[in-house]
Amino acid sequence: MTPRELIDNFGGKFGLTAPEDNPYLDEYYLNNVPLEQVWNQTESNPYLEVDSILGSLEDELRGETSDSITDGSEEADIGESNISEADVKE
Repeated sequence: MTPRELIDNFGGKFGLTAPEDNPYLDEYYLNNVPLEQVWNQTESNPYLEVDSILGSLEDELRGETSDSITDGSEEADIGESNISEADVKE
């Protein structure tokens, strides 16, 4: 839904009218950014590609971290015996 459609459908109740000379009211938006800019950014912005690569590396590192936590070492293992010994306040 574009902002103009929103104003046309619900603006009457609040006394709102959409100016005819504002082209931004006919755009579709994603996180307050016109979709046209979003599509153009992904094609021309290397930051998004780098961000994707860094995100996948971060996910891989988190996977290795979770593997080391579950490797059975005494320091990282909080087995069920430790959980049953914990004080639970009701």
